[in-house]
Amino acid sequence: MGQPVNIVTYQNTTSQAITDANEHVVATLTIPEVPDPETTVSIEATLGILEGTNGTAVTLKIRRNSVSGTQVGGSMVYTLAAAAYAAVSIAADDVPGDVAQAVYVVTQLQTGCTAAGAVQPAYAMAVIH
Repeated sequence: MGQPVNIVTYQNTTSQAITDANEHVVATLTIPEVPDPETTVSIEATLGILEGTNGTAVTLKIRRNSVSGTQVGGSMVYTLAAAAYAAVSIAADDVPGDVAQAVYVVTQLQTGCTAAGAVQPAYAMAVIH
């Protein structure tokens, strides 16, 4: 038999205001236990994005630990008009190595926005296998 699969989820239906053009954490997934150093963690996230005033695009990233942590996988860039709403998503696989716990964050950066945009809803899932 194969290794058991564990799933960790994050869901937020409350609007999160994005007040500037900096990278912000919009979802956090904490993997309470990593079974062995060769374990793969597959992360997926889908967000509803309201682009801020004067915004032109939104960039999604998955990182380890925090907004300044190591990026996992590539960035996803979506072109959005100012004040436009869109559902956007990102996915990546990671092998965190020999750690007792793994934390992943999903971040978003709104390019060119000069006034608040928002994220609502946010859903993220990690499958540990």
